[in-house]
Amino acid sequence: MKILGASIGSCVHTVGLLNFLDLAKQNGFEVIYLGAAIPVDKVVAAIEKENPELVALSYRLSAEPLHNLLTELEKTLKKKQLLNRTYVFGGTFEAANEAKKFEFINKTFDGSEEIEDIIMFLRGT
Repeated sequence: MKILGASIGSCVHTVGLLNFLDLAKQNGFEVIYLGAAIPVDKVVAAIEKENPELVALSYRLSAEPLHNLLTELEKTLKKKQLLNRTYVFGGTFEAANEAKKFEFINKTFDGSEEIEDIIMFLRGT
């Protein structure tokens, strides 16, 4: 299974995402890391090009800009018919709560999870 990961918008925080991708790699996943502060259009282009089964999005800034980013992303994913995969989100507690409001986000992580829980999630995908 292929996982594509990116910190979106203006967020340059990557440690949590990199830890998630490292766990995925250790568990046999092919991992593609786009980097930090990736605009929505670049994330969508990478999804189209790489065709991952799972997309991991990270954002650790405030909820209001995240809401706008996820609204734009959801609209674009619908338009391009790219909702047929698993989308996960990782960020602060506040950001994860905001991400939960979006139907296309299948799972959120807020940093309080045990490593074993993340591994169990990955093995269940």
